Amino acid sequence: MTTRAKYTFVKGSRLSRAKADAAGRRLGKIAGKTGRLTPQVVVDDARDRTSPLHGFFEWNDGRAAEQYRLDQARHLIRSVKVTYADVADSTGPREIKAYVSFGDDDEAPYMATRKVLATKAGRAALLAQALTELENLKQRYAELEELAAIFAAIERAKNRHAA
Repeated sequence: MTTRAKYTFVKGSRLSRAKADAAGRRLGKIAGKTGRLTPQVVVDDARDRTSPLHGFFEWNDGRAAEQYRLDQARHLIRSVKVTYADVADSTGPREIKAYVSFGDDDEAPYMATRKVLATKAGRAALLAQALTELENLKQRYAELEELAAIFAAIERAKNRHAA
C-alpha cells in the first residue's frame, strides 16, 4: 500500500504555497527517474513551459543575471569576518562575522555585528534569530536520535531566553 504524501514549503519560504504539492511531486518524479536530484536536472526540467517547476524560475536573462549578482553580494557580505583586539576570550582575540541581517527577507539590510551586540535590544534580536534557526535545525534533523542531547540543550536555551 502506498501512502500519499502531501508536500509543503518550509516556514519562511517565499514560494507559493499553492504550488508546493505540485513542485514536490515533480521533484520526486525527477529524482525517481534520474536516481538523483541536482540543481542542473531541476533547471533542465523547468525549462519546459509545461513543467510545474517552470514558474519558480526567472527566465528573463537580464533580470536573472541581476538576481544572481544580488545573491553574490549577499554571499560576499555573509562571508566577511573580522577580528577586534578587544573582542577576546580565554584563547585570545576572537574572529566574528562582520555583518548580520535579521529575518528571511533577501532585502533585509545587514548591520555590523559589533554594533548589534553593543545594545541590549540588538543582542536580544540576534539571540532570538539564533534560537529560531536552531529550532529549524532541530526540526530538520528530529529523526536523528544521535542529536537528542543537542536538541535538549536547544530547548533549555529557548526556555531560558523565554523567561
